[in-house]
Amino acid sequence: MEKGVDSLLTLILPGFSPHNKEWAYDLAERMKLNHKVLVHEWRHWQRGGGMAFGYETNQILKEIDKQEVNIVAKSVGTSETIRILPQIKNQVKKVILCGIPLRTPSDKNLSDFKNSLNLLNSKNIAIFQNIKDPLGNFEIIDEFIKKVNTSIKVHKMPGNDHNYPYSGEFEKFLRK
Repeated sequence: MEKGVDSLLTLILPGFSPHNKEWAYDLAERMKLNHKVLVHEWRHWQRGGGMAFGYETNQILKEIDKQEVNIVAKSVGTSETIRILPQIKNQVKKVILCGIPLRTPSDKNLSDFKNSLNLLNSKNIAIFQNIKDPLGNFEIIDEFIKKVNTSIKVHKMPGNDHNYPYSGEFEKFLRK
């Protein structure tokens, strides 16, 4: 860790829809971690409109500051994670991505994921994808991640939706 990193934070970056706020706070409560857990609330949840990625990136970087960080990201939160990892790579302890929303991954997606995830040790990355997630099923995401880095494990989860109620599995990975 670089100097100045003063404590561990687990940051939850939820999905786009406001109902993900409940998911994120429930996840934060269910995971019994011995450090601070913070839910990032997207600005559009209060103001409406679309995602303001530049604004959100700046807010997230302020929330992390110089702390060592775990990130648990769902859906659009996975995109934001990929965007910020190069800026905080020396502070990142572990990353969980779930519900990666890539029905048809592009070359740009592949490049972005490679440039971010390959900055970290693959044993510190876990991906959880529902077998029939309508925004990107397990087979598509598993094949995509194998192109990113064959050492990154994609956990096949039983869901046929875009819900990720796997706090026990997430907690177990973060505690390893």
